Amino acid sequence: MTDNTIINYHLEPPLTMAFGPFLRGYCIKPSFCEEILRRGQQTNESHAKNLAGIIEKENVFCDDDRKFFAESMSWVLQDYRTEQNKAYRQKDVDSNGTIVMPQYKLESLWINFMKNKESNPTHTHDGDLSFVLYLKIDQALIEENKKYNGKSAGPGSIYFEYGEAMGWVKYAHGFFPIVNTMYVFPAKLRHSVHPFKSDAERISVSGNFTVMNKNQELIY
Repeated sequence: MTDNTIINYHLEPPLTMAFGPFLRGYCIKPSFCEEILRRGQQTNESHAKNLAGIIEKENVFCDDDRKFFAESMSWVLQDYRTEQNKAYRQKDVDSNGTIVMPQYKLESLWINFMKNKESNPTHTHDGDLSFVLYLKIDQALIEENKKYNGKSAGPGSIYFEYGEAMGWVKYAHGFFPIVNTMYVFPAKLRHSVHPFKSDAERISVSGNFTVMNKNQELIY
């Protein structure tokens, strides 16, 4: 006998509700990375006074290099924002409800020539979005990292950290750099770079973007 008082609910599919910093990695064309490395090796103006790194050689790129970089990386920023909006279930819209992608300005761009015993303590950046692109990792450092036997990502690795340690929560990501790989992340996401002992060089490019047409209701 059927009980007509039973209410049949329509169950929607469960949703994953993402929050916290959005960290995304990209593979960048080797030809572009080689060109940026060539330009970076020609820099001679120190950027160290504006940075937290305990690194002897950190140089700023010139205006032409910044323009070249920004124009070449526009696809990365568009993809990052598109995937971030999917994860956060949000849309970039103007007052008329029309979807409008954010407009980004590259505020700063510098290259890090990191050597043994140097490091980058935990810090954050200016702007809205930051990135790091790896251009050169000497084999000696790769071998040192492979031999590392510990709980972190090891010598020469980058470490992203958000919030505080707690059970059942992923509060940190550590990566050993791979050449031609780029990570994009919120500028205020804490990160650091572990020192290494081998006679090697670790070259990376970093920079900060500002969103020019911010919608204050959305997360950047």
